[in-house]
Amino acid sequence: MRSLRPESVMTSLSLSRNKSQTSSSIILRGANDIYVDEMDRSIHDSLCAVKRVIESKAVVPGGGCVEAALSIYLENFATSLGSREQLAIAEFAQAMLVIPKTLVVNAAKDSTDLVAKLRAFHNASQTIEAKRAFKWIGLDLENGKCRDNKEARSTGTSYEQD
Repeated sequence: MRSLRPESVMTSLSLSRNKSQTSSSIILRGANDIYVDEMDRSIHDSLCAVKRVIESKAVVPGGGCVEAALSIYLENFATSLGSREQLAIAEFAQAMLVIPKTLVVNAAKDSTDLVAKLRAFHNASQTIEAKRAFKWIGLDLENGKCRDNKEARSTGTSYEQD
């Protein structure tokens, strides 16, 4: 059995708010370097998401909402073109559905059923004026259904470019 050195299972991140405040540390402990490295990456990703929201002052509905809406919009746009660009745009529209499908599969739910329902909501929101509010519909993976993610406060970070 290999003995682990304390420095191999601990790492810390320093956070500074501004010059008048002190910094904080997050101490991570794990069984081996692999666990600690994974925790470090997860915390880094989380802090980057928080930083992105603070800087852009914008969030989008989560649960595959944006990706499904964009997929429907691009498919409709692609049918209006008469060139080879139509195929590329249609393929990109299909690629956008990878995110909601992956979310559903990772939650051990039926991806075909849930993604089809999600697409139906977003198609209705883009084609029927009375159903514009459906644009906020995303996946509720705890209950295995679609819901209004704006109302449920389920968000993701904005895709706005810097």
